[in-house]
Amino acid sequence: MYCNKCGKENNDSNNYCNYCGEELKGNANQVNSNSINNMGKDKLTIRQNSNGNTLYIIGTLIFILIGLWILLSGEELFTSNLLNFIFKLISLIGVIFFGYFMIFFIKRSQENTDLVIVDKNGITDNSTVSSIGFIPWKDIDNIYINSMLSNKFILVKLKNEEKYLNKASFIKQKLMLANKKMGYEIIAITLNSTGIQPESFLQEILEYRKSLEIKQ
Repeated sequence: MYCNKCGKENNDSNNYCNYCGEELKGNANQVNSNSINNMGKDKLTIRQNSNGNTLYIIGTLIFILIGLWILLSGEELFTSNLLNFIFKLISLIGVIFFGYFMIFFIKRSQENTDLVIVDKNGITDNSTVSSIGFIPWKDIDNIYINSMLSNKFILVKLKNEEKYLNKASFIKQKLMLANKKMGYEIIAITLNSTGIQPESFLQEILEYRKSLEIKQ
């Protein structure tokens, strides 16, 4: 049995993880056939959820419209010209930021890209704006779950973070470094739009990886 928090293997009889003390009773949750699509002997695949993508697009559009209204309305919210300038500058940055996110979700929806693929070569992550695609098993040190801003993410600890930071685009690099500054890994897989429990999918990933090691 694997621990959902630290990813380490424990005896099936354990109630708590020997390494981090996390309770293990939730590890018994299994992924049902309706949760992970195209799951077979060769790979695990999570496909997009069209409703989830639509909600993300609508959410980012709302923030963009609010930012544009602030920029174009001509209303001054503060008596200080400096404060008004700073507020509008923040609004402009927000429009650009959420515009980038919306383009990402629209493009991903049109391409119908699989969110996560786990196969014999490694993990391919397309779940977030900061995702960098394929990560071979040899570059992965550990996989575990942690909460970030009240949401649970599957975090991938890399053996050489600089390798992936250097090949990431400017915006992706900044987002990855932001994760790092908050105390998390630079690779964070989210399943928020899929309805799949991160704990269950992590268990599948760890068991799949172990089966590959046994075959080798």
